[in-house]
Amino acid sequence: MRSLFQTIYREQAHRLASLNGSAIHSVALVCLACALVGLSYGAIASAAGLPWWYVLLQSSLAFGGGAQFALMGVLLAGGGWVAAVLAGLTLNSRLLLYSSAVSPLLQGPRWQRWLGAHWVTDESVAIALQQPTPAQQRLGFWLCGLALYVSWNMACLLGVALGNALGDSQRWGLDAAFPSLMLALVIAVLRPQRAAQPH
Repeated sequence: MRSLFQTIYREQAHRLASLNGSAIHSVALVCLACALVGLSYGAIASAAGLPWWYVLLQSSLAFGGGAQFALMGVLLAGGGWVAAVLAGLTLNSRLLLYSSAVSPLLQGPRWQRWLGAHWVTDESVAIALQQPTPAQQRLGFWLCGLALYVSWNMACLLGVALGNALGDSQRWGLDAAFPSLMLALVIAVLRPQRAAQPH
């Protein structure tokens, strides 16, 4: 039994080593950035009076920062569950565009395909498509998906504890964290386009 685990460990270590250093670095940076947003989400949800189990349930099932902020925003503004769910689904609908790109990476048992579909994010798809070979693309996708899922949910729970300790989220500027992140992403997308335009 011990030799079996050693063999599995060596195989996984060899596969992980096949990823280039920039991919591992990118996954780490993405997880750090998403963890900071998760802390913000958990703190705001706690300040709004949402229980920790609701935050964990939503983060586990929805697993989408923009969709979760949208859903929470609609509910806190007095909207109904239908409007809140529609807002979240609308934001996450862009992920459907990635289905053709990542479908070859999700081959396997049905549970694996469902799990892979749940872990389709902007980041996991980007990391996967940056890899040179199909095997490395598959590994990059699953590594990023797993790392993001764990770091996001842990950060949301820590954010709840942080919100309970800090109290008013607006006093600490946590309510501006997600809009600031969205603005940074828009600027990052527009900057290369502006640079490419002739002067």
